[in-house]
Amino acid sequence: MIKRMSVRKIRNTWWVDFRFQRNRYRKKSPTNSREGAKDYEALLRQKFSRGEKLEEEKTESKESFAKFVSTWFDVYVKSNNKHSEIISKESILRVRLIPFFGKTPLEKIDTQTIERYKREKMKTRICNKTINNHLAVMRKCLETALEWNILKDTPKIKLLKTPPQKFDYFFESECQTLLANTSGDLHDMVLIGLSAGLRFGEIIALSRCLRNYMKCLKTELEKMNWYSAKMKNR
Repeated sequence: MIKRMSVRKIRNTWWVDFRFQRNRYRKKSPTNSREGAKDYEALLRQKFSRGEKLEEEKTESKESFAKFVSTWFDVYVKSNNKHSEIISKESILRVRLIPFFGKTPLEKIDTQTIERYKREKMKTRICNKTINNHLAVMRKCLETALEWNILKDTPKIKLLKTPPQKFDYFFESECQTLLANTSGDLHDMVLIGLSAGLRFGEIIALSRCLRNYMKCLKTELEKMNWYSAKMKNR
């Protein structure tokens, strides 16, 4: 007897989910819509009524985590993140995630594997908030693999509990001391950061923009000097 099948939407993708002879089958609908999933359900019902076996689709990818994140970083991260976020993700992948998950096939990374990673990091002096940052990168990576039809589903990732964030503000005397002990570009960066309330990552990104601006300005000034010299020699 065939139990009633159902169609459901999982992370913007329609699936047919049913049980037959005590085995559960979850199949992705060829047409990503509710109506398309219903039509696919009807097709599967017809196959069972004729005694046909349900062919298992070989969609599992044997691609390792390290190989996938290499592509993901170049294609997705560099295109959709700010410079400071790109640097942060690159460091988390290289130092934390790839050493632990690197050789694991992408589809073999399940909730239990991620819980083992959390446990290993909790044994060190890394705080829960930092571990959660690692998990956030892992979650986005796996979600992208799902969107690219490399994975059928993604594991549930539960974040660690963290205490309320504390803010430490500089007193006016501390600001003056900090400015008095800096000079040149560093003094300007600190002054802008204190005045605008910038975070460290924002200051780093700003300094990169300023360097590019100064480089372009220098190039334009050199062109102007060359043009002025040329006009004088006429």
